[in-house]
Amino acid sequence: MPSRAASSRQTWANAILPVTITLAAAVLRFHSIAAKSFWLDEGISFDIARLPSHRLLYELWHRQPNMSPYFVLLHFWLALGSGEGFIRALSVLFSVGTIPVVYALGARLFGRHAGLLAAWFLAINAYHIRYAQEARAYAMVVFLAALASWLFVRNIEEPAGAHWKEYTAVCALCAYSHFYGALIVAAHFVSLAFLPRGQADWRKMVRSFRWFTLFMVPIAVFSAKTGAAPVNWLPPVNWGTLPKFGIVFAGNYGLRLLILDLAMIGLAALGAVRTLRQGGRTFETWRYGLLASWLFAPLGMALGASLLRPLFFPRYLSPCLPALVLLIAAGITRLRWATLSLVFCAAISPGSLLGTISYYQTDFDLYRADWRAAAAYVFDHAQPGDSVYSYQVNQEPFEFYRWQRRPAPAWPKTLNPPLNSDEAKEDFVAIPGTVVRSAWPVGGRVWLLLPYIDNPTGRPDPADLAVRDWFASGRHRAEVQRLPLIEVMLFVDDATDSSQVANNRP
Repeated sequence: MPSRAASSRQTWANAILPVTITLAAAVLRFHSIAAKSFWLDEGISFDIARLPSHRLLYELWHRQPNMSPYFVLLHFWLALGSGEGFIRALSVLFSVGTIPVVYALGARLFGRHAGLLAAWFLAINAYHIRYAQEARAYAMVVFLAALASWLFVRNIEEPAGAHWKEYTAVCALCAYSHFYGALIVAAHFVSLAFLPRGQADWRKMVRSFRWFTLFMVPIAVFSAKTGAAPVNWLPPVNWGTLPKFGIVFAGNYGLRLLILDLAMIGLAALGAVRTLRQGGRTFETWRYGLLASWLFAPLGMALGASLLRPLFFPRYLSPCLPALVLLIAAGITRLRWATLSLVFCAAISPGSLLGTISYYQTDFDLYRADWRAAAAYVFDHAQPGDSVYSYQVNQEPFEFYRWQRRPAPAWPKTLNPPLNSDEAKEDFVAIPGTVVRSAWPVGGRVWLLLPYIDNPTGRPDPADLAVRDWFASGRHRAEVQRLPLIEVMLFVDDATDSSQVANNRP
């Protein structure tokens, strides 16, 4: 029987690698966390989270139930700090916290080596790192999806000590953190087809799913009330959608890394088939089936629904990322020769790290306009009485950078109505040729911000030109500043110019 000291040393030895991987994940996620500008969605997160408590609850209940747990946490997080890096650090905490959960899940499913490999591959995955550095709920929903899956596995394999109430609560939080988080629960349900008969407490399980369905009623009511408006912007699926999704999901290092990952998933599938042939449906086959359901069922549901209306979007499926790394780890641990396992690890790891380095240099999943530089230029050159208009109601990042300055500049005055104000529901004067509405009469000097987020060429489209021409009517363009994916223009009417010239005469 081992002594207490020997047992303690073994515990430390078992913990040192998971802790080291978790620390490495933290370093990769905090590195360059404030290097990139806030973009539109991050500005919206900030705009919602900084509302007074009563306004925040109203907003979440009536307009923004999606990501509501994250907005509540961010509301209190903002009381501790306000910098870009600090605001994004809330997502980093969830992202880093996912690493030990994935380790624990992998160790439970396929052994400690599989858990370590899965945790390592997730720690260096560029896609996971990218959304760890964003002030949105995507890192939170991945954490909750991994935790819900760990609880689900534990409840199935240890029915006597099952915690179905905790599982239901985590699943509900996952769905409200992002509506697509509900697809993880659907994947869990699909995996039951692989479970041996008589090996689950169906009464408690069905009760859990029933309670989860009840918690989803407000989401269903909200979706029925708003219709397709919140997702009308999603692009249609085409032949290039799935390969692009696979490349960035695998780690942002091209087809080579994706092929290596798919090869390991293929090995895991062969192991599942062999186990099924030898012993029929067992807990081991169910474990493979769970991961396959977790990875492919949400993907299939999103693609299938997109045949009727575009609903497939890569970052919405980020809760499936733990399943990907777990399947890769399962495939590697199926290899009989340790040398071959090391070869695949040595091939996948550098590719993933290079994909992460590439992400630090260039954002691979978003055409991110440089709102930081645009706001700085406007605030440094604005005069009292100036106004500013942001096309496509993109004023939230601009207002974030106004708030960052101490004291916040009074000028230029924003013509866009605040996103979460009653004014946003009023009627405004339409700008001809566009769906944009001007909030109120424009003064003598107006700054126009034209972001080209939806146009990767960085060139204006006809709607952009219509907005520019509307502001140019009766004015001349006094300044133009072209920045990455955003253009800043100052329009001045002749009367204002003449008045300034007269005032400047000796």
